[in-house]
Amino acid sequence: RLAVQSTVQNFEGRVFSQFFGGEPTLNMVALREAVRELRLLVPPDRLFLYITTNGVMDATKLNELLAMEFSFYLSVDGDQDAHDLHRKTPGGHGSYRLAMA
Repeated sequence: RLAVQSTVQNFEGRVFSQFFGGEPTLNMVALREAVRELRLLVPPDRLFLYITTNGVMDATKLNELLAMEFSFYLSVDGDQDAHDLHRKTPGGHGSYRLAMA
């Protein structure tokens, strides 16, 4: 909350808020709280939300992000072999095909 408040205080232009690093969707509680706080402080026509994600999520989480009006950046680590080497699903499989679906 404090980070959001200090970022937007006395700011009169558009606010572009980007969530990235690790996988932001792993902490939906913090993500929801940050968006809630941003919506309290920034007029809707000046707030733009972006998220960088590996794209592997269930429909419920995707629909929640869409309802919050996020725009998406998809993070992919090269071709399928390179990506699958580093980006695993919870079951231990490569996530390239899921991310591209």
